[in-house]
Amino acid sequence: MERLFNLILGATLMAASAVVAPAIASAAPHPRVAPLDCRNLVAKVGGGRVWQAAFAGSRGGPGTWEMYERTYSVSCFMTQAACVDWLYWQQSDWPHENSVGRCRKGTPYGL
Repeated sequence: MERLFNLILGATLMAASAVVAPAIASAAPHPRVAPLDCRNLVAKVGGGRVWQAAFAGSRGGPGTWEMYERTYSVSCFMTQAACVDWLYWQQSDWPHENSVGRCRKGTPYGL
């Protein structure tokens, strides 16, 4: 009788876990996006239709700080999605000392 009870309980728990187990979400990878020249883009479509982000970061191997390579850029894009994709890869490629200016419409970071 106890064995039957354990089998029924085990089957019930397995069925319940299958029902409440969350689905694993899979996100599409961010495509690599090349930034556009801000001055040319603003002249072409107007400053109000441009998306802009600023990024500073560094990368490099272990050792002294002189071995680290640093970058800073203000970049422009036609869409918010392209801007976000670019920022994703900037933060991935330059993982140290990140300073990120989020994507904003217009040219808040200058030309």
